[in-house]
Amino acid sequence: MRGQTQPVVLTLIATVVVGSVTTAYIWGEPILQKGQGQAEIDTLEQDVTDLHSQIIQVAESGEGASETVRIGDGISASDNFRISVNDDENAIEITERSQNVEYPLDTWIGLEGSTFQNISFGQGDYAIQGEDEPGILAVRAEGSPEEQILTYRSEFRNMFTTRSTGNRLERIELVSDGRQTISEPSTIVISNEGERVETGEDSVELSTGERFERFNTRIDIDLR
Repeated sequence: MRGQTQPVVLTLIATVVVGSVTTAYIWGEPILQKGQGQAEIDTLEQDVTDLHSQIIQVAESGEGASETVRIGDGISASDNFRISVNDDENAIEITERSQNVEYPLDTWIGLEGSTFQNISFGQGDYAIQGEDEPGILAVRAEGSPEEQILTYRSEFRNMFTTRSTGNRLERIELVSDGRQTISEPSTIVISNEGERVETGEDSVELSTGERFERFNTRIDIDLR
């Protein structure tokens, strides 16, 4: 009888161990997936932050300056991933699917840039040189608490500037001569194409009726 007891005990122990491991795997797999998904979003957010910073750096470095940024190498294949250049709104958007992000739903959250002055989802005719940054980087989550579409937006605005020659507006102006949308991890070449001045009849009229010359630093965005 004693000889039979030992195999039975060992079988019971093995069953408990296998059951525990299986349970741990079943419950642990979503946690691992969530961790991997968050890591991918963290990597994408760093890519987008680098892109925003490099655009400003190239704009400040003078005509002919150029930098290259990679976007999306750290993410899994997704039908929702997209990079879009919007010339009309002077912005670049990067979208991707995510799960269980910590951002509130259906609202823009600023990541870079102190205010939403003169931004498409903000207000005002301009931001102030020396007080605000030339653009903002923001993110918006849409969907459910479990699954969302994240949109990162790098947008540039009018900056009210006082010079020895008087007051004027300055702006980083995004232009795209090639493709405006791409749906896979990509190389983005950022190039400073020099200055374009809007003056006279082409000057910018504010909501107050005042008109100001606007000096645009043209930044070419080439998606490859």
